[in-house]
Amino acid sequence: MIDFIARYYGLNREQATTKRREILRKYRTSYTLIAMRNEGVDEDEFIRATYLKVNPSDYGISDSPDLRNILLSCKGERIVLTNNVSEFANAILCSLGIRDLFSSIVGMRERNFAQKPDTSAFGFVQSALRVGRSVAFLDDGIENIKTTKQLGCVTILVKNRELTEYADFRVQLS
Repeated sequence: MIDFIARYYGLNREQATTKRREILRKYRTSYTLIAMRNEGVDEDEFIRATYLKVNPSDYGISDSPDLRNILLSCKGERIVLTNNVSEFANAILCSLGIRDLFSSIVGMRERNFAQKPDTSAFGFVQSALRVGRSVAFLDDGIENIKTTKQLGCVTILVKNRELTEYADFRVQLS
């Protein structure tokens, strides 16, 4: 993302890092895509040049039979709700060898850029709860767990040591 900002504004990497911090602060977000979109950058161009250039295996992300088995033990429909773009989440799930286990991916663009833990980001969860479906929500963010617990979900805190009364269960994935 720094390289994209450097090219877009004609800056060196150090200047681009400063510029990124400035625009994140300006737009009160921690998501570079949202800030750059507000700066007038074409979001598809940004996604292609940043998120989709990432090779998950370069970061040690590869097939995870243990994760696959854990997910297979979870009954019901599985949906990914991510603060990233769904195209990026799709690439990660494919690299993990678990994409086929999820019926859909709901990314930031599908939610009109509403971000967890804001309750507006959980529209489809709220819809499911309103029609009487049970929802188990897995996340590694305490604030996201708190929000979904308050909405009425069963919550599962993944790989986070912080104690919280909001998590019904804790799972440590290796």
